[in-house]
Amino acid sequence: MPAAPTLDGYVRERSALSCPMGGRSLRRPQPVSERDLVTIVTVTFNSEKFLLKTIDSIAAQTHRPLEYIVVDGGSRDETLQVLRRREEDIDLWLSEPDRGIGDAFNKGIALARGEFIALVNSDDWLEAGHVSRAVEHLRRSKADFAFGDVIVHDVTGAARYSIMGDPSYFNRVRHAMPDINHPTVVCRRQVYERHGLYDPSLRIAMDYEWLLRGYVHGVRGLYVPDLTSHMLGAGVSNRQGRLALAEVRNVSILYGYPPRGAWVRFIARATRLEVRRFLERWISQTFAAYLRSILHSRYRVMSGMTGSDC
Repeated sequence: MPAAPTLDGYVRERSALSCPMGGRSLRRPQPVSERDLVTIVTVTFNSEKFLLKTIDSIAAQTHRPLEYIVVDGGSRDETLQVLRRREEDIDLWLSEPDRGIGDAFNKGIALARGEFIALVNSDDWLEAGHVSRAVEHLRRSKADFAFGDVIVHDVTGAARYSIMGDPSYFNRVRHAMPDINHPTVVCRRQVYERHGLYDPSLRIAMDYEWLLRGYVHGVRGLYVPDLTSHMLGAGVSNRQGRLALAEVRNVSILYGYPPRGAWVRFIARATRLEVRRFLERWISQTFAAYLRSILHSRYRVMSGMTGSDC
């Protein structure tokens, strides 16, 4: 297995940054560390249309103390203007080109001071009590991270479907990305310190590789049913679905899953993906969604989906 990226491979002190930046922590002294401090990291790129909703949801969190870091990949739209307008709700934002989402995650985690860390992308948003509930459950358990359910919305804001977190994810993690909904996860900082960061060479499945790497080293998650976050779906069909499946296949093989079995599962999953795309395009998105809900026990069609989606 390749060596995982570590915190020491990234800038860890804000004074060492040499890129456009801002935020309230640059004007007011902040504690180096604090018990129960949670750091939320948002990565963004050309997200002016959706970023405000994310910032609003972080500002509405009831948990204290809370640190908020935004890592921008060098946006060319109005994203930086949004960040400057909302600096009173952001401890630190920085903007510079990166090597992809995994690299951007790592930059934010390296700068984080929290005992707990959550990654909330610029098209995700949290319910007000999300962080406080996650920390409460982590304090009461020996789990390394907590996760819950996600509701996926379309660009109009309408809820399309939900995916429940899988409390038995360990039954699938060796060969597939289980239903650990990334926007819901709140993780102990020590997991990143001990087992490394995200692999920036992966375009999509960096969270799967991180999860599997942690799993083989004894990292365990706790499903919390009352944790629900929201995310914007990138269209009804995921345009990069086949690439995601291919990366999961390659990662599972890298961590010891039999290559023949990995390829068989990849072909089966890619076939199901193409069938779903065909149904969505030529029959009905609603029909495809309800069929998926029959085959996927944790997938739930929201009541807002109607027969007009065709």
